[in-house]
Amino acid sequence: MEEMRRTSGAPMFDRRAAGAMRNSNRRSTDWIGRRFSRRVVSVSDWKIWKAVAAGILADRGPRRRALTGFAAALLAMFAVGLWGIDGWLAESIWRFAIYWLLCAGLALFVMLFALFDLLATLREERDR
Repeated sequence: MEEMRRTSGAPMFDRRAAGAMRNSNRRSTDWIGRRFSRRVVSVSDWKIWKAVAAGILADRGPRRRALTGFAAALLAMFAVGLWGIDGWLAESIWRFAIYWLLCAGLALFVMLFALFDLLATLREERDR
């Protein structure tokens, strides 16, 4: 088999060389970087996402749109859990518990986000 590849004129594929090339192209992790699915999230990525979050939280319009989206996702999760996959959830206590704990976590997040929006709106109006 090895002889056939060499005589056919096709270039040989060296897996070790390809692996070394692939590994050399990766960015090194620093003390704050983390690996997620073979990709390094660096400090600059964190700063970008922090700036995006700050932009959403600082302005009333995007903040309300985000809150509306999270509330709609929560209502959709409730509807799917009550009418869509209720039989599947009833088959296992673990599925049931995990699903409804996720819904409860999202509900808590929406309530805290609404409280933040209320306090931010009060501060904006007071500063006017």
